Amino acid sequence: MFSSNLPFGKRAEELACEYLKKQGLEIVARNIRRSGAEIDIVAKDKNVVCFIEVKARTSDKFGLPQEAIDIKKRTKIIHAAEAFLEEQNWLDCVCRFDVLAIRLSGNSIIYEYIKDAFQIER
Repeated sequence: MFSSNLPFGKRAEELACEYLKKQGLEIVARNIRRSGAEIDIVAKDKNVVCFIEVKARTSDKFGLPQEAIDIKKRTKIIHAAEAFLEEQNWLDCVCRFDVLAIRLSGNSIIYEYIKDAFQIER
């Protein structure tokens, strides 16, 4: 279920992709690096382009996974997404920024998928 021969972040991204596919999303790209930031997963939810940040934790010692996405991180993701949309000539597409928080405890995996977790602030 949770392969131990991959680094923790990569294992979490694999779980995230499996989960998102089961939710009906189509994975378009992974680990997109633009404008000094990385977007973990780009997916399509019907006609909406979703930029998904994956955060995983094995404990709540440092807070919930989604709490690690501060304004600085959100701003970087937004800039990277804008560059990606321009490169793909998808500037007229509807898009949203989602967060998939994964908590791992023993053999238990808890997913919290937050659609439209943050927006572009102008």
